[in-house]
Amino acid sequence: MVENDMRKEILAILGSSDILLDASAIEKIMSAPEPLSFAMAIKSKYSETYLTGSAIESELITWSGAHVIGQEALPASKEDIGTHDLPASPQKTESQSSADELVILVNHRDVSCKGIKPEDYAKLFLSRYKQIINTCPQTVRGIARIKSVKRAGGNDLKIFGIVTEVGQTRLGDKAKVVIEDDSGESITVFVNDKKAKFFLLDEIVGFKGDVSTQKGSSCMFASEVLHPGIPVANKRSRAGHPISVVFISDIHVGSKTFLRDAWNRFIAWLNSDTNETRRVKYILISGDLVDGIGIYPGQEEELEIDDIYEQYSELSRMLSKIPEHIKIIAIPGNHDAVRQAEPQPPLPEYITKLFGDNFICLSNPAYLKIDGVKILMYHGRSFDDLVAQAPHCLSYSKPENLMKELLIRRHLAPTYGDKTPIVPYEHDPLVISDVPDIMVSGHVHTSGCTEVCDVLLVNASTWQSQTEFQKQTNIVPRPAQVLYYELDTGKKIMKDFLK
Repeated sequence: MVENDMRKEILAILGSSDILLDASAIEKIMSAPEPLSFAMAIKSKYSETYLTGSAIESELITWSGAHVIGQEALPASKEDIGTHDLPASPQKTESQSSADELVILVNHRDVSCKGIKPEDYAKLFLSRYKQIINTCPQTVRGIARIKSVKRAGGNDLKIFGIVTEVGQTRLGDKAKVVIEDDSGESITVFVNDKKAKFFLLDEIVGFKGDVSTQKGSSCMFASEVLHPGIPVANKRSRAGHPISVVFISDIHVGSKTFLRDAWNRFIAWLNSDTNETRRVKYILISGDLVDGIGIYPGQEEELEIDDIYEQYSELSRMLSKIPEHIKIIAIPGNHDAVRQAEPQPPLPEYITKLFGDNFICLSNPAYLKIDGVKILMYHGRSFDDLVAQAPHCLSYSKPENLMKELLIRRHLAPTYGDKTPIVPYEHDPLVISDVPDIMVSGHVHTSGCTEVCDVLLVNASTWQSQTEFQKQTNIVPRPAQVLYYELDTGKKIMKDFLK
């Protein structure tokens, strides 16, 4: 990444938390060995403040002392990864280079939901608006407040806001969208049906068009829809060393429909001695590690293991057959033993202690970096909201399209209070402030892979055949599909372990 682009990214990261810097402060951040990682550390500690160069210098000394920058270290503290400590100098094997490193950028702790007040919801949406506006400085350049455009009107105006209502005109030829910005004012926007694919409740979106103030009311006739999007010049990072990762999801241990034979073929492949398997250093699991208890109607009839602790114990036995030099990074999903509301914290200690030292459990979502390649992990519960609101455009059979819509909206779960429960934190933790190199999800039990603005989108497959509940909801799984990806070359292979 060139220096000017990195400066812009750092300012966007810190701006999303309303952190202002003086001129010397940005220079101090740029002097860090890993400027982006250092910026993320500052963001996690501060919000709504002004930092000087001397303050940043003090933080840099502390941060540098707490992070091993050498080639043989994994700079992730025990706090970063939950209950498992990564060795400072992992044992070398023929398939492991000491040069690769894991950095945990975002791992949401379990924060109590007690004492939530009505004003917390307003703070959540205000935070969402400010964060997303800061992610797209080029797109929002020249935007006007809704309050001012309603008063004065005008042509070729640009506004941004949060969607509060979605509908159509009587003739059905235009979308009718109501948005509200941080001025507290709302306006109705009419969008030609050809330009309006669909809108999601509570998403942040912009419009460009003419505002009419006739007959004592104001509305906009939009000529253009503006999503936050991804910078056109975005470039995916590549690892500096030969490292491959494997993406899987939705194992559903404990279900009678768990595909044990396919799983055993996958384990046998990992233990084989091939050019591909010797490169594999990480397995990323995007949630639903077990089938859980009481998740859907009639589930008890489909359980092979009806005790949640025993389900995780069996998973531990299964994962223990994976070569020890491969790190297993997992996040929870809606079937796992954590709260349903997002962000979901890592699995509790009484469960994680069942697993080996190569098992790392993070939150859902989580953000990490492997040898310089940034990876955003999200289970994908909000896919249910997207399909419900735009069934004419989106489906479970093409999960990569669902991921694309979240990415261009720069939010993992735009709609609040529907199918995806969300904790109303003051600072919205589901905004995609920092563009990842790879975004990986699961949840819908099928595989998908595409690229958007050089971001690799991966929906990892399941290890469960179709359940009776899925038959009722018309979900057809495509199980036992594993994506193998080389972080240094960009080579990817979809492997089928079903047969």
